[in-house]
Amino acid sequence: MFFIQFHVRSQANSPNAAKYGGAHVNCWVERDVLSEARATAIDMIHEAGWHSESVEDERQAYREEFEGNAMEYFDQALIDTAVCVFHTWPIDAPDANEER
Repeated sequence: MFFIQFHVRSQANSPNAAKYGGAHVNCWVERDVLSEARATAIDMIHEAGWHSESVEDERQAYREEFEGNAMEYFDQALIDTAVCVFHTWPIDAPDANEER
């Protein structure tokens, strides 16, 4: 299992563009190698109407390091092979227009 966190922006043609200034996305992906996990997560992010601006964290993950909802996401990724959780901020947030 890999944990990857991205900083993302809405795709211009996405309904998200009018509502959100951006998001951090936490992804739990069950793959054999990190590069496959990253590619899967990026595909899921794109399908949801976002594009990745940067990778904030990526590492092999173990269930014991997570608590609460994060542990539930880890467990769900064992079933579904991948889970991405979007933590959005409003379009008028102070850093909404900053490039990373």
